[in-house]
Amino acid sequence: MDANYPLLAKIHFWLGLLSFFLFGIPTFTADLTESGKVYLPLTTVIFPSLHFTIAYACKIKSNKGRVASRIVGFCFMPFFPVGTILGFALYENSKRKFQAIST
Repeated sequence: MDANYPLLAKIHFWLGLLSFFLFGIPTFTADLTESGKVYLPLTTVIFPSLHFTIAYACKIKSNKGRVASRIVGFCFMPFFPVGTILGFALYENSKRKFQAIST
């Protein structure tokens, strides 16, 4: 039995939208410093595209999408409390589930 690909695709799709709005809104509305003028546009593109790419890979049930989702879930874990919950959900839903074969 494989990982829960449809759920992973939905989670990463919504994380992509959330990160686009959280990083994108300050890019266009705030008076930014010089480093902010470089940093925010990059994060506005990089993080959402990462999540959308993983969502697409999970949608087509690619093993690379499962592994990338597992890595992102592991990276989210230190960001308590929301990151820990999201990271644990991604980490647990991205692992392969093996069925015991009784002989």
